[in-house]
Amino acid sequence: MFKKMTIAAVLTATLLSSTAAFAADKLNFGIIATESTINLKKSWTPYLDAMEKSPCPALL
Repeated sequence: MFKKMTIAAVLTATLLSSTAAFAADKLNFGIIATESTINLKKSWTPYLDAMEKSPCPALL
């Protein structure tokens, strides 16, 4: 029980402290190729399309 509470506290502190670090006007995002480009494009196109519609401009 103590271990779960400690993990939850650490995760909460991490999320709260990293919020300010990601409060930027622009977000740089990259994909590291670990398989063929065609497969990556099929997998990532829906996500990248959704990111383009977000209020934070993405630099791809």
